Amino acid sequence: MNSFSPTLPVCRKLFSGKNELVSGFPATVDILDSGRLRHWFSGIKITSGRVESYSLGRATEEADGTFRRENFQLSPRPVLRSRRPVIGNLPEGWMPVQPVRIALQGGGYRLWFWAHSPSAGVVRYLAADSDDDRVYNCVDPARPSLWHYCDRAASSRLPGVGGLAWNRDNCGKKPAAEPAGPPELVCNDATTIYQLPDGRLEIFSAAIRSVPKNSPEYLPNDNAAGYRRFIRRFVSDDRLNFIPAGTAIDFAEDDPPYLQFYYLAVRHRPDGTRDGILGRYDALAQTTDLEWCSSADGINWRRTGRPLFMRRPDELCVYASGNPLFTGEDGRTRLIYTAFNYTHNHSYRTGKRETSEIRWVELDNLREQS
Repeated sequence: MNSFSPTLPVCRKLFSGKNELVSGFPATVDILDSGRLRHWFSGIKITSGRVESYSLGRATEEADGTFRRENFQLSPRPVLRSRRPVIGNLPEGWMPVQPVRIALQGGGYRLWFWAHSPSAGVVRYLAADSDDDRVYNCVDPARPSLWHYCDRAASSRLPGVGGLAWNRDNCGKKPAAEPAGPPELVCNDATTIYQLPDGRLEIFSAAIRSVPKNSPEYLPNDNAAGYRRFIRRFVSDDRLNFIPAGTAIDFAEDDPPYLQFYYLAVRHRPDGTRDGILGRYDALAQTTDLEWCSSADGINWRRTGRPLFMRRPDELCVYASGNPLFTGEDGRTRLIYTAFNYTHNHSYRTGKRETSEIRWVELDNLREQS
């Protein structure tokens, strides 16, 4: 099994937020023809440990190494033309987060994101289409690709799932004409999506299963106490509607009971094999790390069972980007991730205020061993 020695790699800051936190998790990273990066991202405003609002944008690397940011405007009506990036046909008050953008085989672009609205009771995974990669319009806000456990249309809304899910008793109710989310398409909101060589799409997303209160897996300080996260896989032939395709990552017998799996970010190799960055969530310490894994087919995965590299003093939670691994013109492999200086439940931070920073690290000096 391949693994990496736990030494600190060379790190470079790409960009951070100004009046908000930025997150590249689990967003798309494009490698432009110039070799520079374009990183899609979420903007997050937090007050007293609670999310106030989300935004969505992309940042393009300039010749001097700085990043030029563009935030997407939102419109409840379909948009035909715009000089600025925009998402149309998105109902008023619905906030997009965690963007994944794919250039579709055959032409056009499709953008996926989780839409949140505390007043409407919405937490769902929407698709938006574009011809020019600038003006996007939601395909159908009432018919998402996936539903969250706390969405108003989920078949069985789960109690006790907080955090980004906006799970509140006063959330809006499902309109009668809106279809219910089938149980097999209900999942957590940490989702990566990839286009396969044959044009089909593949999704990896976190799911949760219940654990009893007398179990060591029950962590009362977590925002989903009574549940444990693992990774499921979904596929789509029409690139819009998905079907479940089994469990991708589950727990091994020697995994500690406080370990959960937050997400799976993937690099597809030309021969069909995959490299994966698995989000290791310590629900007891409320910190996240990265674990290397691999697969021959995207269905069966081999894990290393330990973090990819040691945490720096200012990193309490680290999350990989959606397509996290790339090789630069110098031939070095780099991993793109977002570092946060606070714990998952916002109970502790290493600085005077909560901060985040999008970075890359060189992996070549993490010696690969057989």
